[in-house]
Amino acid sequence: MKALLVAAGIVVSAVVVSSSAFAAAPVAPPASWVDDWNGAYIGVNAGLGGGTFSYPWMLFDNADPFLSGTVNAQAFGAFGGGQIGYNFQIAPHWVVGIEGDLEASNINDEVSADENLYGSSVSGKTTVDWFGTLRGRVGYTGDRWMVYGTAGLAFGSVKSGYSIDIPPLGNFSAADSVTSSAAGWAAGAGIEYKLTHNLSLKTEYLYVDLGKQKLLDTFFNTGDDNTDELSIDQKIAFHTIKVGLNLGF
Repeated sequence: MKALLVAAGIVVSAVVVSSSAFAAAPVAPPASWVDDWNGAYIGVNAGLGGGTFSYPWMLFDNADPFLSGTVNAQAFGAFGGGQIGYNFQIAPHWVVGIEGDLEASNINDEVSADENLYGSSVSGKTTVDWFGTLRGRVGYTGDRWMVYGTAGLAFGSVKSGYSIDIPPLGNFSAADSVTSSAAGWAAGAGIEYKLTHNLSLKTEYLYVDLGKQKLLDTFFNTGDDNTDELSIDQKIAFHTIKVGLNLGF
């Protein structure tokens, strides 16, 4: 009987000790999905853009520069499109990645001038029909959010229409509509916030420079023995701000 009581006491003691040890053991929390930015994503965005479009021009007299100047016009408009990218989380708080986007655009300017110089007039309109970028991203994360910087290539299509009448230059007149492919660079910064495990909301600023394109290069004669030339370029650059939604997978 005494041996039975001793055995029962040992069993009870073992159960109590085991229960205490189990209760005292720390339970590791599950990994937090908000710290995981790895993987591919696809999304949509919309925003506004604006800036100064520049039109440097030069008049040549018998191949020698004679007059030059620059016409500046303020551009503004909306755009929208989509993006696709991939993130690599290289450290607990650091993410690098690559992103490409393509935007339909109505960012445009208008120029109109009637000069009191024997009926001279100039008018025109330039529209960025579409543009896109291919950029690298470097971000710093904390909890659900990530702030990042980004830079890379920019490209697009620019449509320009113009009408020029300058009677003093041998009744010079020109009108045309030109669509040009454009390429340059883009850089900016943004912030992204995870709404769920695979859905995030972002806002982003980008400066887009689509470089310089030739708008007009024409020869004419004012009645003397010299051949004159008028050359006009266009420089397209603008600021953008947009909001977007990304779906990770």
